[in-house]
Amino acid sequence: MTEDGINEIKIESYDELVNIICGKHEKNKIDLREDFIFRGVSDIRCELIPSSLRKNKQNQLKIDKYIETDQKFWIEVDENEVIEKELECYKQEILFVKKFYIEVDKDGNPTSDKNIDYHVEKNELQNEKEIYILQKFFNFADKCGLKVNTNNSTRGLIHPSSQIRSGLEEVFYDYQEIISLAQHYGLPTRDLDWSYDYKVSLYFAVKDVLSKKIHKIVFYGP
Repeated sequence: MTEDGINEIKIESYDELVNIICGKHEKNKIDLREDFIFRGVSDIRCELIPSSLRKNKQNQLKIDKYIETDQKFWIEVDENEVIEKELECYKQEILFVKKFYIEVDKDGNPTSDKNIDYHVEKNELQNEKEIYILQKFFNFADKCGLKVNTNNSTRGLIHPSSQIRSGLEEVFYDYQEIISLAQHYGLPTRDLDWSYDYKVSLYFAVKDVLSKKIHKIVFYGP
């Protein structure tokens, strides 16, 4: 058992893996095929985090390469903070509920000099980036005739009447179909690929072993 709670088992052969999965080995006596899901990666250094949060060698989020340098985002701000810091913002009122937003660039820096001391929470900007990527993908899919199963309410969320969008947590299940399809085409999303079939995960763990000369692979199970 490692420090992060992961039970690490070293496997020497495919037959040994099958016996461990089926609960027919001294290293495991429980059949894992019924109640567990699996994930395979080809490098032990790969963190168990979704692609939208992964960074490149320069310690920059990989998702940023899909976002134009001049792209701006609207971040919701608490009314008390608006008053206290005298922020320059956009006000939206729906059914007597007031919401305030400030504009920031892709790095989270306010675009207005009056808001220069305001710092955006990373998770808020991350939500906006992920929604923006999904919006771009949906638009491209529409133009190319790629069918994305969605209802009219979801289409309204992706093609909003203004640049103010709902937080991804609020509309996550409406976006699930699009997230899955976008991930299939290699876009960074908040999903992680898992499989009920351990052989599928094993394929992704070993498919690059010969071409990249990888000597240690990771196979996540229970």
